[in-house]
Amino acid sequence: MKNRQTTPAATEHRPSASLLSPYNLSRHELQVVSQLLTQAFMPNEFCQYLEPNYCERWATIKLLFSGMATIANHYGYVHTDGHPCQGATVWFPPGTYPLTHWQMLRAGLVKCPFVMGLSAMNRLLKLAHFTETVHAHLMQGQPYWYLLFAGVAPERQGQGIGTELVTKMHDFLDAMQQTALLEANNEQLVSYWERFGYTVQLKADVPVGGVTYWFMVRQPNAG
Repeated sequence: MKNRQTTPAATEHRPSASLLSPYNLSRHELQVVSQLLTQAFMPNEFCQYLEPNYCERWATIKLLFSGMATIANHYGYVHTDGHPCQGATVWFPPGTYPLTHWQMLRAGLVKCPFVMGLSAMNRLLKLAHFTETVHAHLMQGQPYWYLLFAGVAPERQGQGIGTELVTKMHDFLDAMQQTALLEANNEQLVSYWERFGYTVQLKADVPVGGVTYWFMVRQPNAG
């Protein structure tokens, strides 16, 4: 997380409303998205790393998803499958990640230490620094879209909702000849994302974390 100003050029990479909609979500819709992502990610290795205590995990990750979805709604893109919302993806276009201190404040992430506790906050900061460092190493200044989260309501998983959401964005990225990057944190997810043309660029353990990340990149028209 670095201290910089978001450049106007970053907005040029946002999808057009005619290609992908809705463009901006309402406050209520963002709450629905954060609730959905929290449900989808509760058993995920990333969330277990962030908050090992299952009873405290819900509040911790819901605050995080709410904050990140709010930031993406302003500076990136939150794509949902419509109403009622059963799936969502959270994207950051070139030039909008890492996040600035102002973006974090605007999204309410200043509450994190009070809701998460200092231990979880420390793990989150270490994870953020780790991913930002790897992104810079892998991309070497090349513009890229960052798929931060992709989730589907647990009861609707396996019905093609996630595939449709991701494919729509990939169609846009292919048309614009844009690269995408994401992290997977288990081998099942690696196999899933390989279906869409992502390839593993680096496998690395989060420092002092016990969770492994596969950094995956998709070039335009890769799948």
